Amino acid sequence: HSKPVAFEEGILTLESDCSTWSAQLRLMAEEITAEINGYLGASVVRKLQVRYVPTPIYAAVPVQKGLE
Repeated sequence: HSKPVAFEEGILTLESDCSTWSAQLRLMAEEITAEINGYLGASVVRKLQVRYVPTPIYAAVPVQKGLE
């Protein structure tokens, strides 16, 4: 329900289509940042920014042929 969308000047931006998951990611931001930097072996990510971007229901459901 989330994906990275930008990285600029040490700020990693994630977008999520779920408000609850967005809130959870914000609470975990410090832990996520530490894990990423540990994996990379350097303090590359200074801050994690999370944006809630609701997905319209019609965009999440595939359209069947003939019903377009």
